[in-house]
Amino acid sequence: MSMRSRRHSRTDSNRLPEVILTPLIDTILVVLVSFMVAMPLVHNAIVVELPSGQVQEVPSDQEDLVVYWDNKNKLSISGVTLSQSTVIDVVKKRIQKKPDSVVFVQADRIVRYGDVVEFIDILKALAGVKYVALETRAKDI
Repeated sequence: MSMRSRRHSRTDSNRLPEVILTPLIDTILVVLVSFMVAMPLVHNAIVVELPSGQVQEVPSDQEDLVVYWDNKNKLSISGVTLSQSTVIDVVKKRIQKKPDSVVFVQADRIVRYGDVVEFIDILKALAGVKYVALETRAKDI
């Protein structure tokens, strides 16, 4: 062998193997898109553990307004987290459209009782609110 071919063969054996990144990038993009689709579904799930009671509210024929108060002390209506003043504004607007509506409050059992009572008093003071109900779940017998 000539000197040139020996030198060439040594440099070939010292080369690092090439890493093909295309399949890795494709996989990462698929995982990223999966998380982007799944995360809004997870955030829209409102988890409220209602206290139990023996008497359940009588369901009405009209669409009622339900205010959720979760264990993280966040208020929401229809899956949208709102401040207390914004919730009151939304209730006022709904009452103007449908007078004598019933407002249901689903408060988690961890939420302070005094805070719930204050909030219900504010709702009852709004003109047009017929009834504010604190929802419970059926008691296990």
